[in-house]
Amino acid sequence: MGRWAAPTLGTLLVLNAWLDLERLRDGMRERVEQWPQQGLTVSAGVSLLPNGIGVALKLVGEPASAVARALRSAWSEARMQVMGADLPPLRRF
Repeated sequence: MGRWAAPTLGTLLVLNAWLDLERLRDGMRERVEQWPQQGLTVSAGVSLLPNGIGVALKLVGEPASAVARALRSAWSEARMQVMGADLPPLRRF
């Protein structure tokens, strides 16, 4: 991380007791492992939440745009497993 830049933090929580949480965690870990090849300078950790209630992903990195891209990638994986659909397109006006 740069001398004057502040790292950006990100968190994604997927709360759903009916999913195969280990499969979701493994899918999100696979996404995390792909990020260096995509040029994302982000560190992340994925873990199961206590009592089988969901999965947590924590991110830290810079610039903020890299963290946002990484978070969106993980969200896409979670949404695909929860809803069977990819993310909707970004709507920025």
